[in-house]
Amino acid sequence: MSSTLASTTPSQSASTRDRCLDAALSVLQEVGPEALSLREAARRAELSPTAPYRHFADKEAMLAALAERGFGLFEAALRSASPEGLHMMTLDRFQDMGQQYVQFAYDNPDYYRLMFGGVIPSHEAHPALHQAGEQAFGVLLQSIELLQRFGAIKAAPARRLAAHVWALCHGYAALHIEGRVRHIEEASPWQERFRDHFDWLMSGLAPMK
Repeated sequence: MSSTLASTTPSQSASTRDRCLDAALSVLQEVGPEALSLREAARRAELSPTAPYRHFADKEAMLAALAERGFGLFEAALRSASPEGLHMMTLDRFQDMGQQYVQFAYDNPDYYRLMFGGVIPSHEAHPALHQAGEQAFGVLLQSIELLQRFGAIKAAPARRLAAHVWALCHGYAALHIEGRVRHIEEASPWQERFRDHFDWLMSGLAPMK
């Protein structure tokens, strides 16, 4: 089997890599990152035990690649709030972006914990992962810069404002996927409750009159 892999085409190689990542995700979903190994990913993907090593140096590299994939999906979810492009951003769409943030975490808790938890000690040690995270944050940052240009958000360092919004969304998402929010708020759809929190946040970002 290894000799067959050695002569694979680029598309077959990419398919092998994706199969490894799909298998790694299934391990995370079922038993958590501690149980993941390259051999276990190979076994689940029905590949030779050495196949994952053609793409990943070690377990952390595989987890980093999986988190990178998660950030790609996450970025797409954020961008979906303004389907025609960020240049069409409005305050309503920005609020929808915040909701898409939390919805992504709710729909993909294993990706989310991997992306933002401490499983991967340093994103900077994995350049592709670091870039994917920066690109996702860039969607939020660009949206704020555009809304500032339109006069919808007050003049202030945009990156700091983006971090402020990110902190609210991340905190709510983290509590939400662990089932903690329902213990401190009334029983109503989370989207309604989150919209209230986002409204209160945005009132503090409104331009001074």
